[in-house]
Amino acid sequence: GSATMFSLFWAGDQVAPGIKDELQGLSLQECLQGSFLRAMAAVARTLRDVPAVVGFETLNEPHPGWLGTEDLSRPNIGPITTGESPFEQIKRCYGKGPWASECMWAKAGIWFPNENKLQDPGRFHCNWMQQCFAPFVNKFTT
Repeated sequence: GSATMFSLFWAGDQVAPGIKDELQGLSLQECLQGSFLRAMAAVARTLRDVPAVVGFETLNEPHPGWLGTEDLSRPNIGPITTGESPFEQIKRCYGKGPWASECMWAKAGIWFPNENKLQDPGRFHCNWMQQCFAPFVNKFTT
């Protein structure tokens, strides 16, 4: 769901290294951020001569997804969480949608579906603001 997409958007190179977009051959982080930045550039070009528009921001209320989680097996507690562990959510997605044929998180080495075993519980641990959000904002403003 959305936690997967935000995690890949902000830190796909860290959490799913080597997983590429099949169309462009880019890392998922490069693909998602590049597409977003190109879309925002198109919005800026379209609105640049509209006097009532003075500017816009990168994202309204950006979410870190699972980034910052020290241990994927522990439940997340907070105002917009399900109370489940990210690992439980990852397992629930296996075999559905884009993960129907192969689990991306298994391919990235985070878990082994056949053994139902979490391999790398600390993969998402980082300082989201410093390591993910700030570098993105820098990209957006240059």
